[in-house]
Amino acid sequence: MFVLQAEVLAKPDQHTQAIEETLKQRRNIEQIWKLCKMIDRDGSNTISRDEFYESIASQNMRYEFMVCGLNIHNAEDFFELLLGLNNGDEVQLDQFVAACVMMKGNAAAIEQKMMLREARDFYNRVGEHFYNLKHWQFQVMQKLNALVGAR
Repeated sequence: MFVLQAEVLAKPDQHTQAIEETLKQRRNIEQIWKLCKMIDRDGSNTISRDEFYESIASQNMRYEFMVCGLNIHNAEDFFELLLGLNNGDEVQLDQFVAACVMMKGNAAAIEQKMMLREARDFYNRVGEHFYNLKHWQFQVMQKLNALVGAR
């Protein structure tokens, strides 16, 4: 009984646990920022496609990701998704850090975002084909009407 009470008293209260968790998250974000600064070789505060792919080619850099708590199995897909969401060839450092923080411990989220992007792309392509089909149908109807009217 005494041991159980000592264990309960030795545990930090919820407020202390919340503060410790916040500090832990801040340290982790600082680690990710340092990692990003290493990747951003030209100091542009962005990560270009070339910078990213060159950095992940290094086994040391992959270990750096792991130290930050980021186990990116498909780093290329992760970065390409960020580029696609950004509509460019570079990703701002703050966007990259935010995406990494969201990824931490939840790799399934990135896969869901990729599937959502693929679904949006598919939807857009279907819409484009539908529009082209309607346009073609309209042109055919005009030609048919012109032939019928010429008689």
